[in-house]
Amino acid sequence: LSEDCKVSISSFEGQTRVDIRKYYKKENEWLPTKKGISLTIEEFEALEKHTDQIRELMKDQK
Repeated sequence: LSEDCKVSISSFEGQTRVDIRKYYKKENEWLPTKKGISLTIEEFEALEKHTDQIRELMKDQK
């Protein structure tokens, strides 16, 4: 997504997850922070289905 915000796919307790996380640079290496979210595939798919609603809510906040 950006230099300090990355998306990765991982496995946790046998479940594939989509991880969206902030990173910080330490000694020329990018390391993950605790700031982020880890979604199951089902949760990510539900989020995808609601992107139009999310965009509308974002418009209301501007």
